[in-house]
Amino acid sequence: MEIFTEGIPQTVQDMAALRDARREQQARLFRLAETDSGHRLGSSLPDGTPNQTLLVHKTVVMFSLVIPGPIKNNRFLEAVFDEGCRVFLDRLMQKEPGTDGKQLITAYYEEHKPSGAGSVQTPLIAAHYEDRAPAGCTAFWLLNAHAETVKRQTVALERTHPIGILWDFDVFSAFEQKLSASELGLFSRPCLICGNPAKLCARSRTHSVPEMQAKISKLISVHRRILLDKSYSS
Repeated sequence: MEIFTEGIPQTVQDMAALRDARREQQARLFRLAETDSGHRLGSSLPDGTPNQTLLVHKTVVMFSLVIPGPIKNNRFLEAVFDEGCRVFLDRLMQKEPGTDGKQLITAYYEEHKPSGAGSVQTPLIAAHYEDRAPAGCTAFWLLNAHAETVKRQTVALERTHPIGILWDFDVFSAFEQKLSASELGLFSRPCLICGNPAKLCARSRTHSVPEMQAKISKLISVHRRILLDKSYSS
């Protein structure tokens, strides 16, 4: 199955516009995180600025696909994107053993939340946004969760799910700091073709676009049942 015969080829200008749109959406979520922290009862400092201890427990996640070449979106790639969103949300809702049914991500938040956070149940997902442009699908979440905890979960999805190597979860603290796997002592993203660190292969252009597209087409073809069967358990 060759999936890159469908879709609208994207130009350098198209991709630059997408990057700008993503940065704008990130900025909106960072502002929302600050606003939400500042409006929580007892969370503002005397000068009215948001309490930084509450911002520690807010995380921005940007999810997209790692797709080389000019074709960035079509029905096959949207299916890969949809599966990533579904599995990510499933992981957020998983129960943490030994926490009386608390969700995996929120268990840490509830244990470490600051005194100003109050006793009212805090929703895990504070905001969500999706864009399915020809230049690529993107999803954003603003979470009431600790960034390091979320990053460890997203890295696990990227490394263990059968098509996770095509997923890219960028995780930011509300202080606009992007977390990296290496900073957390986790293995860096492997190359789709050879398994070496992907950044090294990308920097040296070790593999051609047609070679990587053929590998992606084969990967999606082999795991089509996962994309079609939404009851697949990750």
